[in-house]
Amino acid sequence: MMTFFPTPLNEELLYSILARYHIFSGNNTLADTMKDIYNNHMTVASVMLPARMNLLVENLPKNNLYSADYFIEEHTLYKYFVAFFDAERRDNIRNLMKKNNGGLVHAYCGLRRSNYRINDYLKICPKCMINDMETGFLTWKRVHQLNISLCPFHDCALYNTKIPLKNINRHAFVPLKKELFKTMTIIDYNKEKEQILQKISLMSQELLDMDIVAKDREWFKTQYIELLKIKGYCNVNGVISRSRLLEDMESFFSMELLSTLNCEFNIQAKQNWVLDLVRKNKSDTSTIKHLIMIIFLESNINEIFNLKLTYQPFGSGPYPCLNHFCKDYMKSVINMIDYSYYDEVKRTLGTFKCHCGYTYKLIEGKSLSSALVVDYGELWLDRLENVLEKKLSLNKTAKSMYIHKNTLYNALSRYSVKHHFIRKASVGRKYNC
Repeated sequence: MMTFFPTPLNEELLYSILARYHIFSGNNTLADTMKDIYNNHMTVASVMLPARMNLLVENLPKNNLYSADYFIEEHTLYKYFVAFFDAERRDNIRNLMKKNNGGLVHAYCGLRRSNYRINDYLKICPKCMINDMETGFLTWKRVHQLNISLCPFHDCALYNTKIPLKNINRHAFVPLKKELFKTMTIIDYNKEKEQILQKISLMSQELLDMDIVAKDREWFKTQYIELLKIKGYCNVNGVISRSRLLEDMESFFSMELLSTLNCEFNIQAKQNWVLDLVRKNKSDTSTIKHLIMIIFLESNINEIFNLKLTYQPFGSGPYPCLNHFCKDYMKSVINMIDYSYYDEVKRTLGTFKCHCGYTYKLIEGKSLSSALVVDYGELWLDRLENVLEKKLSLNKTAKSMYIHKNTLYNALSRYSVKHHFIRKASVGRKYNC
């Protein structure tokens, strides 16, 4: 049991806190420190996702205010790795971290598969170290140990220390010391893609800072598909332009950068992680790959998690009635749109129907003046009957109905309306109100 405990510092890894405990405890060996914390000297000193949190809390000094959940959320990388998992899987991982099986924690988070690349060494930011020295304690920062190249706090390159992250002394907590300044080496990164790397660093820190409500795979799949529609990679029927999407992603990031992030994919393959994100898929995708997709689609963490995205090719609505004789003419009264895909022009076609019966279609990106009337409705036809009773000329009748004379002929023919005009209808414009 511990007789004291160092005050955890902001963004400090639990691994770092326990390393400081070892220094201040005066213990002669690391085995003694392990016994203080975990009642045995064989517990693995995990950097990213430590387990046995309940036992750690039980061994803290009496009347402390710390809990296992506090350490998991504020001083490990739990929130980053589970950000895109559903509530059940999050809870399973949290419970495993509280108990005694650290190996299962890593397996559940995907760290034992090839979908996440763990850095070879513990990393530091020199500017963070300078700040730490001014405040008194050097600490390992949790976000720096992720697969990032830039510090999100100072927007500068991170450095590798000589402390191996993998194959580290499994039963020791290695403190951060000033002497590491002499041996650290700057991490080489693609300067041409620096803005992308900055976004990855900032978004990674954002995931650690936020208390994000869990969403399931279907939520993220739907969000991405809606964004793909907005960006033109998916039509209204959900058909994705697979080749163009993958080619544009490769061009945007470069396969070199994607490989560095362990996010490369085969453009020719029928299945890869990009397509898995937008298909029905039973396996979870690593956080870094979600971030890559979010950046490519020009979205952000808040939008993806908290806003239900909807493809709206004609704006948010409601939409106007185009019937001159309706009391709601040009008023926004149409709430529902029927969507279809107009293959001839590769765009979405919307069908708008007012309560008066007047129905028109509009191609995405076109103005209301190009709308095609599908049905004039009873109100419009009743007005036409009244105007026809006046026996006006063709031009005056058409003007009274706010349409071209050729369009009038077409309407008379379509609805089999009796009239006094002699000339036969000619072909009118394709799109006309």
